[in-house]
Amino acid sequence: FSFVNVGEMSEAEPLLGSHLNGDLPNHDKRSDHNTTDLQTIMHILKANVGTGLLALPQAVMNAGLIAGPLGLVVLGIIASHCMMVLADCSRALCQRHQISTLNYSEAAKVCTEEHFPRLGTVASIVVNIFLCITQFGFCCIYFVFMGTNIQQVFSTAFNISIDCRVWMVIMLAPVILFSWIRNLDTLASFSSIANICIVFSLLVILYEDFYRFTTGSEASKAAVRVVSLPYVTPETLPLFFGTAVYAYEGIGVALPLENKMKTPSHFNRIGWIAMSIVISLYSVFGSLGYLAYGTVLKGSITLNLESNITAMKIFFLLTKLFYSYAIFATYMVQFYVPMDFMEPVLHKCLNLHKLKDRFPTHHSAIKMAAENAFRAVVVMITAVLAVSIPDLGDLIALVGAFASTSLSFIFPPLMEIAVFWSSTDRKCLRVFSKLEWVIKDLLIVLLGAVGFCFGTYAAFYAIVIKFKEGTSSCS
Repeated sequence: FSFVNVGEMSEAEPLLGSHLNGDLPNHDKRSDHNTTDLQTIMHILKANVGTGLLALPQAVMNAGLIAGPLGLVVLGIIASHCMMVLADCSRALCQRHQISTLNYSEAAKVCTEEHFPRLGTVASIVVNIFLCITQFGFCCIYFVFMGTNIQQVFSTAFNISIDCRVWMVIMLAPVILFSWIRNLDTLASFSSIANICIVFSLLVILYEDFYRFTTGSEASKAAVRVVSLPYVTPETLPLFFGTAVYAYEGIGVALPLENKMKTPSHFNRIGWIAMSIVISLYSVFGSLGYLAYGTVLKGSITLNLESNITAMKIFFLLTKLFYSYAIFATYMVQFYVPMDFMEPVLHKCLNLHKLKDRFPTHHSAIKMAAENAFRAVVVMITAVLAVSIPDLGDLIALVGAFASTSLSFIFPPLMEIAVFWSSTDRKCLRVFSKLEWVIKDLLIVLLGAVGFCFGTYAAFYAIVIKFKEGTSSCS
């Protein structure tokens, strides 16, 4: 999550499926889940407002002044629609099979088994793999974000020039220590402070955006930029797609949030309300950032915050520090999600369940040591990947195009076709014919597939080119 809210999460309530090799849950999970509609709206907002938001000005730059905001609206509407489709599929499957709740991978398993009984587990594993790739991609991006912003803080405030890769390595120790925390309730106080830091930082960024093109020099005013900036930039449009899809990162929490609601049938309505706010915020934030800084935008707009005025310089340094702290706290939540899926595999591979027989006195300590070592190794892998690709903008585009596209644009429409193919109670069939409805889903899948291919290629190509030219640096 971007705005961190770990107080309501525990390791008994994973986003990933925990029933891959066993029966699906049929007990009542809703008994102690009483999230109101307003709380659910807030959770959806928290799940979507993160580092992707800070990269949107560069995304608009990659698309153009007209194509960028328009593309954010279109992709936002499609991503929101797919989120509601996923919720509809889950509710229909729960009703059809008398199951209380399903998460993303479980829903994929059940709907696949209805048509291909032997492939249900495969579908579940595929969804979980993409969820893991997405979460680990977020973790890599967080390392780059912390490293680049902390580098600027020390360079500006103390005239200490240390490469951002070194700062990523320095951050390894505290990140590893916090990754050993099992109960995320322990981080509740950290998350509350992180939320305040994010709100403060966003207000500072928006103020600076308005200031730059309203009271700045003649060359930087909005009227000049609107005329001089390109309206469409086709050559970098695939990079825009990856970043935009990455920004709409709430698909993974759709079902966990719906499962916790007092009235799950309200999810689609309040989901559209929340996503309308997100889409509006994204379009305004991306456009304002592009108008304010033009073609010199970096991977995160925080990296463009500079001033010769002492008071503003202090505010900008605090913004970078506060957001880095918030991302540090967010790392723990994102990291916890794939661990819930991977640690059972670790137990099976190392036969940790047999430790009690071999070491009756010290089996708990040995098990915890093995788990902590595994978590440390995984954190180090994300750090190594971050050090290898320190360009924040390219890394966000790569993660968004490769991992987030499948979860947000490809899997939900395919699941809708599978779940409602033989059904006559689908609400949209009252307006559209089944052929029109299937064509709609296939067009979304086609958009996702094209974005996946071209976006992944463009981001990977940009990374390779920078390596060859020796320009791969922290930005």
